[in-house]
Amino acid sequence: AEQPEPLHQPRQLCITVTVHYHCVLHIQLARLMKRNNLNREDAEARINAQLPLKDKARMANHVLDNSGEWSLTRRQAILLHAKLERSMEYLPLRLGFLTGLAGIASLLYLLTRYLLPSP
Repeated sequence: AEQPEPLHQPRQLCITVTVHYHCVLHIQLARLMKRNNLNREDAEARINAQLPLKDKARMANHVLDNSGEWSLTRRQAILLHAKLERSMEYLPLRLGFLTGLAGIASLLYLLTRYLLPSP
């Protein structure tokens, strides 16, 4: 059985941004049939077992269109990534990460200074 996607799970405590890659149904069906070597009936059953695309899109912070060429989807993802990087939303997380790294580096310095014999 397939694992549920994060949007299907009720707990979203650590997720701050969700991105939904939207694809028109006939393309989604064709890709699934090709990728998993499924017949049409099995592919439709798998799609119907998932949360509807419109519901996934409504719950996502960002929706990217995955119906066209790979290069177009990639461009959308790169632009979104740049937008999120410029966002101040992650500043506390970045500062916390850097503070943690500095703390670990300081601890390692002190441990090596006091535990290793001096030359």
